[in-house]
Amino acid sequence: MKISKIEVNNFRLLNDFTLIPEEYLSLIIGKNNTAKTSLLTVLDKFINYQDTKGFTFNDLNVATQKELKGYFSASLPKEEKYTPVKISLRIYISYSDSDDISRISRLFVDLDPENNIVVLSYEYILDYENLSKMKDEFSESLLKAKKKKGSTLSDEIAIGKFFDLGIGKYFKLEIKSVQYNVKTASLVESSFIQIRSASQIKDIISFHYISARRDVSNKHNNSTLSQQIVNIFNANEDNDAMKAAFKDLRGTLVESDHEIGKVYSTIFSDIANVIKQFGGMVPGDTQIQVMSNLKPDDLLKNNATVVYQHEGQNLPEHYNGLGYMNLFSILFELDATLNRIRRNKSETPFDVNILFIEEPEAHTHPQMQYVFIKNIKQLILKKLLREDGVNLQCFISTHSAHIVTNCDFDDIKYLKRSASGLAVEAKNIQELQALYEQDGDPGKAAYRFLKQYLTINCSELFFTEKAIFVEGDSERILLPTMMMKMDKKNDQGLPLLSQNISIIDGAGSHSKIFAKFIEFIGLKSLVITDIDTYYDGLDDDGSSKHTPCPSSDPAALYTWNHSLKFFHCRGGSDDCKYFCELDVSGKTVGYNPETGAWGPMVGGNIFTAYQYGVNGAYSGCSFEDAFIEENKQFILDHGGKFDSLRPKWFAEFKQTTNSFTLAQKGIRKKSAFALDLLLHERESSTTPEAPDNNLKNVWSVPHYIEEGLEWLRKL
Repeated sequence: MKISKIEVNNFRLLNDFTLIPEEYLSLIIGKNNTAKTSLLTVLDKFINYQDTKGFTFNDLNVATQKELKGYFSASLPKEEKYTPVKISLRIYISYSDSDDISRISRLFVDLDPENNIVVLSYEYILDYENLSKMKDEFSESLLKAKKKKGSTLSDEIAIGKFFDLGIGKYFKLEIKSVQYNVKTASLVESSFIQIRSASQIKDIISFHYISARRDVSNKHNNSTLSQQIVNIFNANEDNDAMKAAFKDLRGTLVESDHEIGKVYSTIFSDIANVIKQFGGMVPGDTQIQVMSNLKPDDLLKNNATVVYQHEGQNLPEHYNGLGYMNLFSILFELDATLNRIRRNKSETPFDVNILFIEEPEAHTHPQMQYVFIKNIKQLILKKLLREDGVNLQCFISTHSAHIVTNCDFDDIKYLKRSASGLAVEAKNIQELQALYEQDGDPGKAAYRFLKQYLTINCSELFFTEKAIFVEGDSERILLPTMMMKMDKKNDQGLPLLSQNISIIDGAGSHSKIFAKFIEFIGLKSLVITDIDTYYDGLDDDGSSKHTPCPSSDPAALYTWNHSLKFFHCRGGSDDCKYFCELDVSGKTVGYNPETGAWGPMVGGNIFTAYQYGVNGAYSGCSFEDAFIEENKQFILDHGGKFDSLRPKWFAEFKQTTNSFTLAQKGIRKKSAFALDLLLHERESSTTPEAPDNNLKNVWSVPHYIEEGLEWLRKL
């Protein structure tokens, strides 16, 4: 038995939200403010409704808040036209022939043998009667407030204050089992069983969580871990394997109670006699006696201490680093929680159990995060071992790229905000795999590469706001300095270096592999790549030869760059002609689902930055070519000191100033050339007037990169 689908509506950013959990572990990831904690909260508030606080007005989705406020500033609609305002959670539970259905059968709405799904529906709902009551009470309170002398209270402020007081008085919780039509894969809303008491869903579904707020600290005398020992004790009290140990503990406490009681009678005998002297005790009637009353949980709470040993010495728990304390706290809490889920032999576990672990990476270093995610599955399976089994589905939310790197890629559930920013959707990575495999074997190979690249090199793409894909070492080395120059040049808006931007190395010319992934997660991406133009010429032996040339050369008819062909060439063939088919005017590209092709698109997620000439000016075919062309004076002034430049070709450059030739033949190693640019700019600008941390713009950013960075900065 398992949960096959979770639907949430109108809870914060979770509006028309659907999540398909994995059978065992679902890794919930996404950028900041994508409702990961909200998912935990809505499950807890509904499933544990008897133990948790109710909902507040701010738990409603923003659009629903506006709708509800609108009823207070206008006449109410007729009852038949009113759609109830509500927060809802629907949990789809599927079962098989091998499952024990004795309890969940209480929720069967029909007897269709093909239907193996039960839908448990929770709704926090405002019906029409309570809406009218709410508005009447608001109008009455507003009228009283406005009658006060000197009142300047506006209706808008009054509405906000009214809702801040709470909505629980008007909303009510409804729990139902709604019929599922297996043939149409839809709900029959009019057919349901009303859940009127907790006994109807007793032992069917449980929800447990380990919050990110674990309150661990290495401040002096902190004893968070020691206090958690009580939880482990309480969770293990009915554990069959530990009954003998608990029996011994109770026997020891009874004996200790008796001995301590005798000591107490001696210690407090004097005060007892004083009380008797003052008439506080009547012989044969009122007597006072001090007794020992040891209780295991009180004893543990006040006397059990977690220590750690170092070179034979017991040191207090707060001497540990925060990372270890956080890990210990998770494992202590996990141990207690899993014991509650497993139950003892005399009790049957719940039909389905949900465990949500929130952000286990807090305070921990990467290696500890690796170990945690690699071992968590085995730990849970071992702890829940029972002959009759335990159905548990675990959710882990995280911001850690290290955890993502070491997880099962198929477990990932990516939470992505909508274009409006008012809702969130959950994307299954399996859907991404299906998109790639639509292209047959090449698509399968591309997906394998993507999966390997993401898990080994750049899992951070799941968490970043924007990304820059660069061609090679030169761009990667120089990009931070280029971004700094752009920030100095443009003082409007948020600086590039203050934004959450990831730089992905070596992917510029291979960015087409990332295209579907970029579109899938909605990642705004700048691709900095070389145009790599060439013409067909003849070799010395008369054979055909592809010869590189500047993109502004009239002979430059073709490009080697596969990503530019993919994004821009309308024909998409390998012999795509540059000037005939490459659209140099449209830099923003996206996927058109109607045509099934990529191409220039206003508002596309990808900006392709490559060399081109402004108003017919010279345009190179590589970064080095373009850089030298736009910074000739800097190269002429300092190139003689560059270890990366071959003296022969630099000498020729001083005569011809031919950027293409120097870039093609004069550079020993591109990464060394980039380092020379940084080194000699720094040397040339280090003066008392311009210290090392205040560089002059002695070289400029090539215009095609500047154009791309400016696009990214403004998003």
